[in-house]
This record gives sequence, C-alpha cells and structure tokens, in this order.
Amino acid sequence: MTGRIVVGVDGTEGGRRALTWALRHAGTIDANVLAAAVYYDPAALEPDADPNREPSPRAQAARRDAERHLANDVAAVRAWVPDAPPVETIVVPGDVIAHALTALAESADLLVVGSHGHGVVTSRVLGTVSMGCVTSAPCPVLVVPAKDRTAPTTPPDETARDRPLLADRR
Repeated sequence: MTGRIVVGVDGTEGGRRALTWALRHAGTIDANVLAAAVYYDPAALEPDADPNREPSPRAQAARRDAERHLANDVAAVRAWVPDAPPVETIVVPGDVIAHALTALAESADLLVVGSHGHGVVTSRVLGTVSMGCVTSAPCPVLVVPAKDRTAPTTPPDETARDRPLLADRR
C-alpha cells in the first residue's frame, strides 16, 4: 500500500506511541504521514463562523499548546525513528477530537490513534477518542495501546495488551 496515514498526536505517551508506530509502518509501505493535533475551539466550527474572526484568548492559548505538543512529539519520535519518512503536521480546531481526526482521515488509508489505557468504567462514562474514531472513521483505524503500567510477567512484545488493534468497518 502506498498512501496516507493520519495519526492523532496530543502530547501524551499514547500519542507518541501512535506516531512511532505510524512512522515505522509508513517507512515499510512508502506512505505519507500526517500528524494531527486538535485544539478546542467550538466557535470556529459554527456554520456561520467568520473565517477571518479573531479567536478567543482561550482558543489561541489552546492552539499554541497543541502546536507545541505536536512539534515536541514529532521531534522526539523522529529521534527514536531516525530513518522515518517526512512528517506533515497540521493543527486544527475542534469540539470533538474524534470528529476532527475522522474528517482529516477522509482521504487516508489508515488512521492511527493512541489509547490512554483508561478502564472500562471511565471509557463508558466519558467516551474515548479511539472509540469515536473506530466507530466513525472512513478508513481502517489502528489503536496503539498505552504502555502497560504494571510489571509485565512476559516481555512487552509477547503480551496481547501491547499489540495494536486494527478496526476496519469496510
């Protein structure tokens, strides 16, 4: 497959693990990678929003934080995967992160997101970005699990918890 991989990056270990996986995979299939960060600015998504409007101070700060996290994560992961293909980056406003990522994945062959390792109760009450992506993405979604926080009894590459989950609704 040659194509495009979109990966959600948010300044967390889960986001860095997702980007690491995406870059390693992209190198094996000659794919382009778009690393995307989403910041909270619901006013930007209003149907009648003026595209030239001045964002609120809160939205401006959120955008700066997203830009900083994205730049730091891309630099860190490129250091871990020095032979990785180039990474295109984008920072977009959104009110629901999964919706923003799935919109970016419209022309993608794969969407990669990290799991933060929340338990079942937290996920059911709050919902998760990964679940939102799996249920609404237009392409296959790969969820890279959070690092196991307990001492493993087997090496990480032998535990099911450390393996990515691929979901394809097509």
